[in-house]
Formats: sequence, C-alpha cells, structure tokens
Amino acid sequence: MPPADSLRERAPLLPWRERAADNLRDLAHRLPLHHERVSPQEAPDEGFDVVVGESGLVASLALQLDALLDRLGLADRGRGVLVGAPYRHQVAIRVVDGPGAASALGHLADYVRSTYAVAPGPVTPLVHWVHEGLWRPASLTRDHGAPLARAEDQPSGSLLDPDRLHPEVAAALGI
Repeated sequence: MPPADSLRERAPLLPWRERAADNLRDLAHRLPLHHERVSPQEAPDEGFDVVVGESGLVASLALQLDALLDRLGLADRGRGVLVGAPYRHQVAIRVVDGPGAASALGHLADYVRSTYAVAPGPVTPLVHWVHEGLWRPASLTRDHGAPLARAEDQPSGSLLDPDRLHPEVAAALGI
C-alpha cells in the first residue's frame, strides 16, 4: 500500500485509501481465522505464528499488522515484526523479541517459500521485516541468488550472517 505522501498528487484517492485501511482494520478483528504457533520441536524459541482463514483477504491483514497482532495477543516490542504472506489465505509472523527471532527467520523463510510454491493464490515468497510502517525484505528467492536466511543452512542455534541482511534488520535481530 503506497504511503500517503506518495499519493498527494492523487488527492481525490486519499479518502478511498483511508476507507480501505479502516475496512482492513475491521476485518482483522472479525474475520474467522485459525491461529497456530509453529516451532521446531528441539528449539521452541525459534518458532513463528501462522494465521489461516477461508477468506482470500487473510494475507491483506498484514497491511494492518498492529490490528492483527492485537487480535492474536501479540505486540511489536519496538524491534519490528517478521512477516510472510505466502498465499492469499495465510500470514506467517514472528515478533522480533529476542535472540530466537534471528534463528526463526531461517525457519520462517523456508516455510513461506515452500508454501508459496504450492499454494493457490500465491502472494510472495519473501519474508519482510516491518518496523515503524516500513517494509524491508529479510529473505530472497532462489531466483535472486542464495536466500538471506534458510534454516537448512544454519546449524541449530547459530546466527545468520549479518553482512547479508539490511543493517537495520540485523540490528533489530541483535546480530
């Protein structure tokens, strides 16, 4: 969703943009959803949350991340949230809340990429770091070279290579 500043020249569209945002906020609170925590059995701190629903608008809820987090009983703790929307019926998220988030990024990137490859209505194979309203890629697809984060490339408990991450993403993850 383009920022309001970039839409100034299209001023008549701004009320529609606000109305769309309001509608998404409302959907984030009332759309039927199934929420589950997914984590490796041997490393529960490296998990992430998956939200699935019948509606094709579930992935759109990522655009109203604060409302979705509120519904799930989660909150951005000031270091951002890792977000993947592999297909239109699903969002996968991980609040950056400590050292486990760096390892969770690898698992989350693998999950999003593999789900994107097989699910109907694909949205994106990327995981993004969302902080203060800005979205930055935190993973790459195979088409763009080696991913920034892949769980199979990371020994259990190891950290990601911060030189391959955006500096702000690496700082938020504490690496």
